[in-house]
Amino acid sequence: EETGLKVKPVGYIAVTYKTPKTYPGFASQVNICVAVEPVSDDQEVTLSHEHSDYMWIDGIDQVTEWHTGQKRLFPRIFAAYRDKSFIPNID
Repeated sequence: EETGLKVKPVGYIAVTYKTPKTYPGFASQVNICVAVEPVSDDQEVTLSHEHSDYMWIDGIDQVTEWHTGQKRLFPRIFAAYRDKSFIPNID
């Protein structure tokens, strides 16, 4: 929703969680990482108020600044897209 792109889900990649025990100062949180595909190729990115810029990347070596939790999850995300190893059947 932060890009304005219209996408369709194709499968689950991972489920992660944070609790005050594992991340002091955080509330409990569950993140479900879903693989998506664009519904068409002629879309343009429209940034929300949460971002000032974006770039398309094809490898984790292109990321220089990591958000909390992303550094350990991004290798799994890239592997899932590379190998098409999604948990299927999202409706």
